[in-house]
Amino acid sequence: MTADRSERDQMIAPSEVAQKGKTYTVEELMHLMIARSDNIATELLLSNINMADLSRLYEDLDIKFAPKTPDLDDLMNVKDYASFFRILYNASYLTPEISEKALSMLLENDFDDGLRAGIPQAVPLANKFGEREITGTRQLHDCGIVYNPGRPYIICVMTRGSDLVQLSGVIKDISSLIYQEVSSQVKAN
Repeated sequence: MTADRSERDQMIAPSEVAQKGKTYTVEELMHLMIARSDNIATELLLSNINMADLSRLYEDLDIKFAPKTPDLDDLMNVKDYASFFRILYNASYLTPEISEKALSMLLENDFDDGLRAGIPQAVPLANKFGEREITGTRQLHDCGIVYNPGRPYIICVMTRGSDLVQLSGVIKDISSLIYQEVSSQVKAN
């Protein structure tokens, strides 16, 4: 696939984006979409997918959110968002190899605010953040698997407000509190 779209506004700029006029494989675009949160790669992938197939996938996974258009203007709730991570962690829909490949891309996420800022750097985190603005209100969401030694867990935090720095700080604080609590439970057992 060839990237021919202009860069879509992102409040949090990705560290790497699909370049206009360059040809990419599906796997390369998936990596840019997942690990770098590149909206150009996302849009290019969505423009080349059958939306009926995507809707069927959501139905198979019993996810209530089902995108109706490539614009993905529909909203997903925190439970459904977190369920993608459960499904990947348990390899309960894709093969173990494909699930592991997806998780390895999520482990490469380079968003250092939010969940990552609330846990020690040495602890692996397979996460995906998302940001958007709807009618003047900013949203910042971060969801993932924290590979806490002794007890991995899924955490998903969705925020909205006017200040991205404040929103990422809220996610960081919640991430830190959960990490401390889970770590103390592991030590107690």
